Amino acid sequence: KAAHQALENSDFGTAIKRYDDVTTRYPFSEYSTQAELERVYAYYRNYQPEQALVAADRFLRDHPRHPAVAYVQYLKGLVNSDRSEGLGGFLKLDTTKEDVGYSRSAFDDFAVLVQKYPKSIYAGDARQRMIYERNRLAAHELHIVRFYMKRRAYIAAAKRAEDIVTQYPRAPATLDALR
Repeated sequence: KAAHQALENSDFGTAIKRYDDVTTRYPFSEYSTQAELERVYAYYRNYQPEQALVAADRFLRDHPRHPAVAYVQYLKGLVNSDRSEGLGGFLKLDTTKEDVGYSRSAFDDFAVLVQKYPKSIYAGDARQRMIYERNRLAAHELHIVRFYMKRRAYIAAAKRAEDIVTQYPRAPATLDALR
């Protein structure tokens, strides 16, 4: 109760510590499973993405048939999506010029959710987030095309533009890639 109360009060550090205590003291109880689940969310909200992903993967591995598996998969996608935006997304900067590895991971996490749990309450939002991440990936590729064009590497630019058209057919960057 104290861990959940700390979580509700947005005291995520305390919540994480108390959830760790529950899983240590009562490792095979139903409370331990719930503590593991809520700890993933606490790590996410406490801006600890690596720990959140590790905790989420551990939960999915240890409890593959738990009713909240779709939720944990959704949280994984949110963690990676937030990491892809970074501080630039908060400042409304174009972050598609930077590394998009986390966008790819977020897209994959949401895709797993949609494929494995299509009737989940998170599936609709995951589909929308997949579209957003796909558009980010296409915009990143378009930046690479423009870079090649500036360097007069026309064959490489044409190949990248062709890849945009085939891999991201409905993305807004596709129109620019065709030009």
